[in-house]
Amino acid sequence: MPLEAIALLVAAGIAAGLVAGLFGVGGGVIVVPMLRLLADRLGWPPDQAMHLAVATSTAAVLPTAISSARAHLRHGSVDGATVRLWAPPMALASVAAAVAAPTVSTAGLTFVFATFAVVVGIRMALPGDWRWRDTLPSRGVQRALAAIVGWLSSWMGIGAGTLGVPTLTAVGAPIHRAVGTAALLGVFVSAPALAGWLWSVRHAPDVPGPSIGYVQLLPLAAMLVPMVLLAPLGARIAKSLPPSNLRRTFGVFLLCVSVALFDRAMR
Repeated sequence: MPLEAIALLVAAGIAAGLVAGLFGVGGGVIVVPMLRLLADRLGWPPDQAMHLAVATSTAAVLPTAISSARAHLRHGSVDGATVRLWAPPMALASVAAAVAAPTVSTAGLTFVFATFAVVVGIRMALPGDWRWRDTLPSRGVQRALAAIVGWLSSWMGIGAGTLGVPTLTAVGAPIHRAVGTAALLGVFVSAPALAGWLWSVRHAPDVPGPSIGYVQLLPLAAMLVPMVLLAPLGARIAKSLPPSNLRRTFGVFLLCVSVALFDRAMR
């Protein structure tokens, strides 16, 4: 692996760790675009590039999500009742999506990631609360929302924060509470999704190595340590930021990510 690629992967790990703590995400929203953009330098087959990026990101997201969730639990910003209700459907949808992912092309997965990044980015960047309601909906509606967030997050190689935070705020959760809750829910997305990605490699046996299933071990090793170490720092920073600034910063960041991925998908 070229030294330049290693340096970029380490830098991505640093950024992903900070983003994980700041926004209650697992860091995949940084890792997936970086891996997708570096696919040629890493020697990945074009038809597997996004699958490898998403699976490797999922493996990196799990320990980072655990680190971020522990920090938010210490700060008291996790809604335990919401976690208990959302976690089961979210986990089932995540593993099902990962198993089904090999049937989708690399361009298709890239468009899924970019499309939802731009939708969520616009929603979070624009002023106003954009709330659907001020109180949480029925338990059935919440379970359905959790399953949708879990499925899409699994296909995007992210924790629960990128889609979970705007979803929770739209149905009445305060932003800091939503960030902390999404951080813990990220564990219930990434662990089942990782199991699904490892299982789904049966449909694509010619994966480049060194790897475990679709998970690429060298890029994972370059990113993982800085991701885990810096997630708690991001969580501490998030606690001190005004809610409106936190939301808008998150939105602008996602819009930048979506532009880069749309460009890659259309080449």
